Amino acid sequence: MEPELSLPPELDATLWKPAGDHFDDQLRELIIDVNLDQIFMCAVHGCPKSCNDDGYCDVHAPNAGLCQNASCNQVASVAQEFGRFCQRHAVAFPCGFPRCREKAAHSSSMCAKHASQAPSMRRELASRSQNARMCRTEGCYKVRQGRGYCTAHEKLLIATGRLEIKKREVDIAFTMCCFPACKKHAQRNRFCCKHGKELSEQARAAVDEGLTAQTYEEVLEVLQKTLRRCQHAGCQKNARYNQLCTMHYHLYNRGGDADDSEVSALPAIDQQLAFGM
Repeated sequence: MEPELSLPPELDATLWKPAGDHFDDQLRELIIDVNLDQIFMCAVHGCPKSCNDDGYCDVHAPNAGLCQNASCNQVASVAQEFGRFCQRHAVAFPCGFPRCREKAAHSSSMCAKHASQAPSMRRELASRSQNARMCRTEGCYKVRQGRGYCTAHEKLLIATGRLEIKKREVDIAFTMCCFPACKKHAQRNRFCCKHGKELSEQARAAVDEGLTAQTYEEVLEVLQKTLRRCQHAGCQKNARYNQLCTMHYHLYNRGGDADDSEVSALPAIDQQLAFGM
């Protein structure tokens, strides 16, 4: 026989009062006081301490000006409902149309430009094989990544706390700069702003000094292609992190020591690139 739930006499009598009665003072005393310090937690992922006015505890107060995305040391420049992020990790609701980088309209999965094309996209995908690698998000037709979502929606779910943060996704969810020993995010042509400008200046100097008969665009393309390739022997894929493609990056980290084992497999950083004369 299941035990019956017994309530205190004063609480039992109060619960059965009509809804129009005034709130009973005895019931008011039975309400558990909530510790508000435990509700407003530190913004650092995994920190159980309560936060101050800036959103951080005393230990993580120096991180107040940094992006709240895990393993990101960039300055936070965008303040949103979910926290403060850099431009790269700012939370946005992306358009679900393939190769579109615009934000989705309010209460829609498409931007204003592609909103009318959603029904035709749905009919086109319905006639294809069910093995099409599409994002799990309703109304998104971009190619999905490792965990079933496109890169934009995966970033959104991580920032809103609906998807678990994993080291693999944090490391290479976004393309990193292909310049040796650079850990910044790539902005254009797979290089950060600083190293992209440096390569452009080197290519311009090589042409101006007469070191090659090639044009500026050809020299710049040689420099970029050489650094963009995965530096593992025989691999022709583009690098995504530490001058290695996704597969070789994880192979090195899985069987490596505490130090960066992939660095020893890379060519010397200061090697001279040969130009056609």
